[in-house]
Amino acid sequence: MSSLRFRSVDRRLWVLFVGEMIIAMGFSMFLPYLTIYFNSELGVSMTVIGLVWLVVGVMSALAGIIGGEMADRWGRKRGLLTGMAMRIVTFALVAVAVQLGWGFLPITGLLAVAFLLGNVAHPAMNAMIADVTDPTQRMDAYSFVRVGANVGFAAGVFVGGFVAMVSYSALFVATSLAAAIYMVMVLVMVEETKRMTGSEHHQHLGKEALNVFKDRTFLVFGLATLLLVILMSQFFSTYTVFAKEDLGLLESEIGTLFAVNGIMIVLLQIPIARGLSRYRLSRVLLIGALLYTVAFALVGPSTGFLWMVGTIAIITVAEMIISPASVSFVSRLASEKNRGRYMGAMVLLTDSGAAMGPFVGGMIMDATRATPIVMWLLIASMGLISSIGFVLLGRRVSKDMDLV
Repeated sequence: MSSLRFRSVDRRLWVLFVGEMIIAMGFSMFLPYLTIYFNSELGVSMTVIGLVWLVVGVMSALAGIIGGEMADRWGRKRGLLTGMAMRIVTFALVAVAVQLGWGFLPITGLLAVAFLLGNVAHPAMNAMIADVTDPTQRMDAYSFVRVGANVGFAAGVFVGGFVAMVSYSALFVATSLAAAIYMVMVLVMVEETKRMTGSEHHQHLGKEALNVFKDRTFLVFGLATLLLVILMSQFFSTYTVFAKEDLGLLESEIGTLFAVNGIMIVLLQIPIARGLSRYRLSRVLLIGALLYTVAFALVGPSTGFLWMVGTIAIITVAEMIISPASVSFVSRLASEKNRGRYMGAMVLLTDSGAAMGPFVGGMIMDATRATPIVMWLLIASMGLISSIGFVLLGRRVSKDMDLV
């Protein structure tokens, strides 16, 4: 593997680094606390909250397909600008709804629209990274941008814990402002990275957007990833509620847990990515899935804050392994012409898993809350099933395709 030389990194990669840091700060200020707001402030059950995340996730997943096609047909830059503009407007409306106390259903509807319209930016961003880097450097490149995102994540979730004690609406104002800053940066500092043809500009979205699922290798990868993301999404739903309601942690302590996650990624993401460069991507994904399984299984017998810090540490290592490896694998399956489509399909699968996760986890939590060890073992079992999928993936792909 050829390591990315950061002194000679394409300027557009630096813009994405800073932009993702800013937008992640905006999102992390509200995301960990939204479930707490619904459950503790509005008195909504975990099962209903799971249904909310299911609807929001479906909207976000659909946006991935649309955004992927936009990135291929109309350019990566336009996809990024469109997504950020939509986030500015929709999250500002969510802030108004929370501040004026419009209630659970209006807030949920606005969140669904916000995720549908805003998430068209994500496939464009991932495709742009692949456009400006050599295939052997993409693991480093995706890790590099993730470091930026997690600098913002660590800051946002820590600050958000204190802001949430005063005003939940202010959290959504911050998200809207973050999107505005990112949009201006892309507009002024980023040039288009995809070589466009005249015919591509005039093509329309159609059913061919789903042709990627005819690729059986991608399908095996996608199903294993879907199951794993269902598990990963507990981090922002059942995990936070369990920490607050069952273990009695304060919002500021929960914010500290998430800050530990962000700080670890900032310090260790790139060294871990480079350390894994000698292994096949399917094996890297397998290791990450197994670590997630162990981490969530250990939540059940938790005795308090320090134990939860330990689970966060394992979850974070798994995240540092899975996230860049999965995007790097998808970029190897795709060509420049359909890279946005593959990235959009990946968003469809991952966001579908994120949508299903709180619903599945919420049902398990409502049914087994009296026995937390059983509850978390049931939740963790999804990671074990996902691991089997990554074993099968390794048997399908050639060594050249599977190298980091």
